[in-house]
Amino acid sequence: MLALLILLAGAPGAGTDLDKPPLTVPLFDGAERTIQPPPDPLKRPTIPDYRRLFDLTVACWPEKSWFRGELHVEGRLANKKNAQNSALDPNSGTITTRDDRYIALVARIPLMSASELDKERNREAERRGKIAEAVGSLVSAYAERVMQTRQLSLLQALEKRAQERVRVGVAETGEQVRYLEQVAALETRIQALHGDEIKARLHLLGMCDETNMARIDAYLDTFHTGNQ
Repeated sequence: MLALLILLAGAPGAGTDLDKPPLTVPLFDGAERTIQPPPDPLKRPTIPDYRRLFDLTVACWPEKSWFRGELHVEGRLANKKNAQNSALDPNSGTITTRDDRYIALVARIPLMSASELDKERNREAERRGKIAEAVGSLVSAYAERVMQTRQLSLLQALEKRAQERVRVGVAETGEQVRYLEQVAALETRIQALHGDEIKARLHLLGMCDETNMARIDAYLDTFHTGNQ
């Protein structure tokens, strides 16, 4: 027993671990904050009006035509010579022939058949379906991102609390690490939702011509979708 005590006393660094402060794990974002949760109550997001957004996108493309679209104009120069244009000159006694030359403009407007009208309706239905899908994706992603951001602020307060508990030695490092992992997962989810908003927004803008594209942007900017 005495030999064991002597061995421990002579061991290098004996007793120094108790004097070291506990390991300090940084917060996930490295920002300074207090342990106080957000003071304001939850504000549910005001989401874009899905019907208005759908109608704006449908209307921002030029109106479809019942014709195939192009008006073809042809110019023709004809030189017509025949017997009906011949005449007897009474002075000389000779027969003269008159050349009739004329210019004709011919317009061709190809009308759409029943099968072509069906194709047009199918294309229009497909376009409207893509618009509806993009509107739904954008509204859903925006609403979820706002709610997840609120949840993130609460988790960050708990993460800071756990860091303080570890610092004073009343909790193990693992407690803070668990909150850190949850914060990291939530941050990743929020960024993914932000990407979904941008993708849906660009899809809607791609359905518009350049002139009317600004109307969609202006409406969505009032909700800050895809911009945060």
